Amino acid sequence: MDSPITIDDSQLEDPDASHLPAPPTQELPSQGSLGTFPAAQPDSTPQFSGGLPPPASASRGRSGHSVPSPSTASDVTDFDSLVAEAMKTTVLPLLDSQKAGILENVTATLLNNNKIVGEQCQRICTQACTTANEAINQRLDNLEGAVTSIGEDTAKLQGKVDELTDKLGKVLSSLGHSNSLPDLQQAAQNNLGNPSAAPPTQSVTTPLFHRTPDPTKLFANTHNRAMVPLVSFNAAFEALAADCGQDPSLFEVTGDALDNRFDIRYIGPRGAATAACLTLFQSLYLGRGKYKETICKDERNIAHKFYINPDRNGCQIRREILCKELSKILSACLPREKFFVQKTSGSVLYQRRVLATVIVVDPMSARIQWMPAPRISLGLVDGVLANVETQFSDIVGGANRP
Repeated sequence: MDSPITIDDSQLEDPDASHLPAPPTQELPSQGSLGTFPAAQPDSTPQFSGGLPPPASASRGRSGHSVPSPSTASDVTDFDSLVAEAMKTTVLPLLDSQKAGILENVTATLLNNNKIVGEQCQRICTQACTTANEAINQRLDNLEGAVTSIGEDTAKLQGKVDELTDKLGKVLSSLGHSNSLPDLQQAAQNNLGNPSAAPPTQSVTTPLFHRTPDPTKLFANTHNRAMVPLVSFNAAFEALAADCGQDPSLFEVTGDALDNRFDIRYIGPRGAATAACLTLFQSLYLGRGKYKETICKDERNIAHKFYINPDRNGCQIRREILCKELSKILSACLPREKFFVQKTSGSVLYQRRVLATVIVVDPMSARIQWMPAPRISLGLVDGVLANVETQFSDIVGGANRP
């Protein structure tokens, strides 16, 4: 390759040399560097079969130096092509191999780092889970110990409660009975007429006159002994029971298919049956001498009134009868006064106050217990009082006891 052309200063002064174009200065890259080559320009110079361009005629200046021709650009283009081809076969494969090696090294490094990170994460998670599991197991052990301790304390406390209950029961039992007095609990049950705790002397040989009434039984009878069907009476009684919230399964009604007397017995546990029977009987009373309407119809659809009463022994029945007779005797002796009968206590009332009470001693004798204040106010003294007691004694069947 030719070296750059130098022009002498004397040539610049020559006016004849001003028409010559300045030769282009071309910087070439240094040896071994991969600089940027200009793009190849299309060459309008015809190519020759020999592969080399024809020698260009150089014009010479006045000093005798030769000026480069325009064919020099095509030489540069050929050089660039040669360099590019050489790089494709030498440099680029080397770069590709280096790139592949770098990628392999990076991939191996990433895989190794991922493996190390995974092992560290697994070790950290395992250690954390193990620590948490140990803490949970320790808390569970502490909880089991606390539960066991609570169970033992509860058992001890229950034992003390049982012991205290036994002592309290013995104390209450000793307070409810005295060696110098009869059994108070038994006496109260006898007064209430509870057959579930009948006195020890009552048995099949006990006279019916003093037997203990059954608190689970009720007896019904129709007015004027009218005959009504059992089905009709049962429906009427179920209606009365429904008014106080009782189910028909709580009781049984027995009697003939056509009868004027019926028995009602409450079934189930003794205490519950007794309470249910009492509830129905008390629901019949409305207050101020008024009672619920109790009516059932016969086969001809005629309504008849019926009455309901609790179970009573012979002594109670006789006391009620004698009380009514006493009320009749007093009404005959004092026609201007009104007297009322209280069957539950066997008493005759005057102006809502007890005037006299019939006390049945035995099946063949009874007596009158007078209340002094109302008796004197009515004038039942001397002959009038003696007349009343004589008539009462005749009804009883013997002398009236003092």
